[in-house]
Amino acid sequence: MGYPMAGHLVNAAHDVHVFNLNTHKIRTLAHEHNGTVHDSPASAAHGCDFVFTCVGNDQDVEQVIIGPDGVLNTLKSGSVINVDHTTASVTIAQDVNQRTQEAGIGFL
Repeated sequence: MGYPMAGHLVNAAHDVHVFNLNTHKIRTLAHEHNGTVHDSPASAAHGCDFVFTCVGNDQDVEQVIIGPDGVLNTLKSGSVINVDHTTASVTIAQDVNQRTQEAGIGFL
């Protein structure tokens, strides 16, 4: 789901910075849509106004958003909204929401 979403953002003239554990998908995106590829979620989110996440499960949400290389480690307070498109549990959504609020970052 994230690949087509990133493609639509690029096609709408937005700069897109991406991270994906699947290196084939990320290389294809970079080739087809000129997205900028990064080696960690934090690197991909650095300097971004909006972050969209679309991962597989609760563990992935935790890793990508609040983990050691997660986007929360690089986002500036008050300037970024993280939009998570994962079908995840209420528990992880509440945990991530609390942590992003504490950091002054919006979470949807």
